Amino acid sequence: MIVIREPEIKAEIAETLPLTNPALFSLRDAPILLVFCAIRNRSGYKKGEVTTDKGDWFMFDIGLTMEKFCLAVHSLGLGTIIIGLFDAKKAESLLGVPENISVVAITPLG
Repeated sequence: MIVIREPEIKAEIAETLPLTNPALFSLRDAPILLVFCAIRNRSGYKKGEVTTDKGDWFMFDIGLTMEKFCLAVHSLGLGTIIIGLFDAKKAESLLGVPENISVVAITPLG
């Protein structure tokens, strides 16, 4: 997970969302952005080989993690939203994410 507090970087990440995404305003206004990432070819693999017909399980794992995170945040009286509609490749480039890692979702926190 990558934590972003800097307004300049938040603005760059906001540019990865389409202008029609209603979460755009939450992303711009939140004090903190969390970028959830996953290592490819690890979840659902054993000794480098995929173990099921489902392939890489990182989307499933990140989904569960984000659900638990959002519920915990809500219990503390904070707001968040899961953003999945964005240009992940552009976000990975902006953040300097290594090639074996995928940016999966963004969550504004506030």
